[in-house]
Amino acid sequence: MSALLRLDGLEAGYGDLTAVSGVSLEVRRGEAVALIGSNGAGKTTTLRAICGLLPVRAGRIEFEGARLDGLGSSQIVARGIAHVPEGRQLFPTMTVRDNLELGGRAADRRRRDDALELVFTLFPRLRERERQLAGTLSGGEQQMCAIGRGLMARPRLLLLDEPSLGLAPMTVKLIFDTLQRVNGDGTTIMLVEQNVPRALQLSHRGYVLENGRIVLEGTRESLRASPHVKQAYLGL
Repeated sequence: MSALLRLDGLEAGYGDLTAVSGVSLEVRRGEAVALIGSNGAGKTTTLRAICGLLPVRAGRIEFEGARLDGLGSSQIVARGIAHVPEGRQLFPTMTVRDNLELGGRAADRRRRDDALELVFTLFPRLRERERQLAGTLSGGEQQMCAIGRGLMARPRLLLLDEPSLGLAPMTVKLIFDTLQRVNGDGTTIMLVEQNVPRALQLSHRGYVLENGRIVLEGTRESLRASPHVKQAYLGL
């Protein structure tokens, strides 16, 4: 499989703080790839740099062979990348449907309607709640809405930041089962997730990020078998 996304020596941070340095990785077309690590390791920073929400200090980001670093976030979305941020970041006083349609605002009406039907098929609960204010949804429903909003753009690459955070186990299973279906239907996924067993179950490959640097990479099987991953992230 060819690389859809490639990071080469990425460095990014906040003010005087360098949060990630020398990060090189790739996400191949059709894959699901996990980026795992503890709090503060630089996982969210990496996603924000890919999306153009944080300046790239060094290195390069390529998507389908073209440079992304230096582009604005709207240009990056137009290239086919959607970002589902940590904490959902919905508009609480807008309806579920309005939040979803914001994700597809760049598409024409027919494509937006088709995408909305797809989201409602993946998450039937959102169809039931489409006229409800997003701020009145449960945490799990809000996460469904955030993922649905990302899918409204019909992205070629979906970036997910901690989709299981704060959710009940049954809801986590539903979310990950749906993401597996989305990936199986052809959407490439890059996943930041502290629930490492779930992340590795979904993903084909993964990278371990510690103190802003990649320290380990491999298939899900090799990462599951790694003594370091077992001790640090799987509690074994």
